[in-house]
Amino acid sequence: MAKKLGIPALSKGVETNEQLNFLKSAGCDLAQGFYFGRPEPIKE
Repeated sequence: MAKKLGIPALSKGVETNEQLNFLKSAGCDLAQGFYFGRPEPIKE
């Protein structure tokens, strides 16, 4: 639907390479989640 509207598709909560590969094959433009980096405490 996002492609038809001309806006980028974003997926949140990506945790594995398999999920990322699926999203890429499905045409997802952007992704975020633990796969890319875990949250850090404010002090770090």
